[in-house]
Amino acid sequence: MVKNHYEYVSKLFNINKNVVHSWHAGIHPGIIYNNAVDENPDRWSNTIFASPKYLHFHTCGNYAPGEICWMIANHTIKLDGIPIWENGKLNVRSFDETLECINKWQDLKVLYKC
Repeated sequence: MVKNHYEYVSKLFNINKNVVHSWHAGIHPGIIYNNAVDENPDRWSNTIFASPKYLHFHTCGNYAPGEICWMIANHTIKLDGIPIWENGKLNVRSFDETLECINKWQDLKVLYKC
């Protein structure tokens, strides 16, 4: 079924189905949506992209955003062995540069509880 969907979308838009264009996780700690996907798929898909709880890969096409997205919940991402996301939570204290940016703005300090 997944292969068929990739075939359909790639032919519809005349794009390469075998591409992972980009990937990123959300960074907005104020985004919380824990309801099931099938409860409201539109709300889920329009909410979770900004949530640190989800990592997503843009696939099927050589340009942003890609036509098919893979989602991973509660991911861990390490940079040089240091976790900047752990179990879907952005660790703003992992890197001095990140924390310096957060500390410049009172609203961000509140959101990130710094």
